[in-house]
Amino acid sequence: MKKRVRRMKKRVRRMKKRARRMKKRVRSMKKKAYSDREMNSQRDSKWIHVDQVLHHQITRRRGFECSVRETAAMAERRSSPFMHLFYVVSIFATFIDNINGQRAQLPWTQEKISHKPSTLSSSDITRVLSHTDLNQMWQRDLRPLLVTRYPNSAGSLAVQQRHLVLACHYDSKYYPPQWHGREFLGATDSAVPCAMMLELVRALDQELKTLKRSNPNLSLQLLFFDGEEALFQWTSTDSLYGSRHLAQKMENTAHPPGATDTNELHGIDLFLLLDLIGGPSPRFGNQFPNTARWLTRMQNIERRLHNTGHLKDHPNDVQYFWPGMPVGPVQDDHMPFLNRGVRVLHLIPTPFPSVWHTFDDNEQNLDRSTIENLNKILQVFVLEYLNMKPQVLNPQNAP
Repeated sequence: MKKRVRRMKKRVRRMKKRARRMKKRVRSMKKKAYSDREMNSQRDSKWIHVDQVLHHQITRRRGFECSVRETAAMAERRSSPFMHLFYVVSIFATFIDNINGQRAQLPWTQEKISHKPSTLSSSDITRVLSHTDLNQMWQRDLRPLLVTRYPNSAGSLAVQQRHLVLACHYDSKYYPPQWHGREFLGATDSAVPCAMMLELVRALDQELKTLKRSNPNLSLQLLFFDGEEALFQWTSTDSLYGSRHLAQKMENTAHPPGATDTNELHGIDLFLLLDLIGGPSPRFGNQFPNTARWLTRMQNIERRLHNTGHLKDHPNDVQYFWPGMPVGPVQDDHMPFLNRGVRVLHLIPTPFPSVWHTFDDNEQNLDRSTIENLNKILQVFVLEYLNMKPQVLNPQNAP
C-alpha cells in the first residue's frame, strides 16, 4: 500500500509540473490575446459578447444566477482549453492528496480534536501562581535583553572582549534505528560533556553574573556543535560540519566590529574542547606544546582538591591529567580552529573509552565519581582563569 501511495504521489507531482507548464503557456497566450485585442478591439469585443451569452445560457440551465457583465480576462480564461485541463489536473491532485492524508491520519493525530483540558481547583491555582515572580523575571530575564547593540554602544562594547571557550558536540553517531534490537545513545560521546558544561554555568551562576556586572575584558563562552560525527565514513568533508562552519564564519567576522586586522577567532583566549568523558579512570595527555601549561594547571587543581578531600574514589593525588604524556593529534571539533591559529586544550582521554562507538555507551556504563570529580576540577579551572572569587549565595537570590 505504501508503495502504491508513493507511486501515486510521484504521478501527482508530475501532473502538477505539467499543470504549471500549461499555466505558463496560458499566460503567454493571454498576453498575445491582449495584444490582438488592441489591434482589433471591435472583433475581440464581438467574440467576448458571444462567449458571455453562451456562458449565461449554460449557467442558467444549471439553475445559477449569473451576470453577463464579465471582463475579457474571465472570458478568455473560461474559453481556453488549456485552462480546462489545468483545472482538471488540479482537482485530481487535490483529490489524491486528500486520500493520502486520510490514510495517514493515525488515531493519536486526531486526539487534538477531542482533547479536553482539566480544571484546577482553587488551592491548585494558588499553589501554581505562587511560583511566578515578576520581579525576578524583570531582573534576571527582561533587563538583560533590553540592551542597545549598535556599534560602540555599551551593549556592543560589552561583547568585544576576549573569551575562554568551552566546547563540545551534541550530536551522536548515527546507526540505523533498532540495529539488532538496540539503539546507540552516545553517553560519553558526547552527552556527558554537554551536561558538564551546563552544570558548570548553573553552579557558577552567581559568579558569572558578578563578573558580567564588572564589565571585564575576559568572559566565558560556550559552544555546542552539531554534525561532529561522520554520516557515512570519516573524511575531511564528511565530519565536523558545525565546527567547520563556525570557524569559517568567525574568521570572516570582524572583531571588534569595524576592525580590519582582527576577527572573532582572535578573541578566543583558549579553546577548551571536551569529548568522550564519563568513563572510569580517564587519562588526558598533552597534544599541543603551546597549551601544555594549562594542562599542568588542571593537574595542579586535581592535586589540590585531592589533598583537601574534595574528590571521590580518588586514591592518588594525580589520576586524570598528565602533561608529561605526549599523545598524537585527534580529529575533533577543535581542528578547524587549530588550523586557523587558535590555541587549543583538548580534553579527550587516551585511550578512548572501551564503549566508544558501541551500543554500550550508555548511562549504565558511566562512572559518577569520575564525572563529579571532573566537574569540580573544571569549575575551579574556569573560576581561576577568569580571575573570579566564589560568591556567598544570598538566600533571596537562590533559584
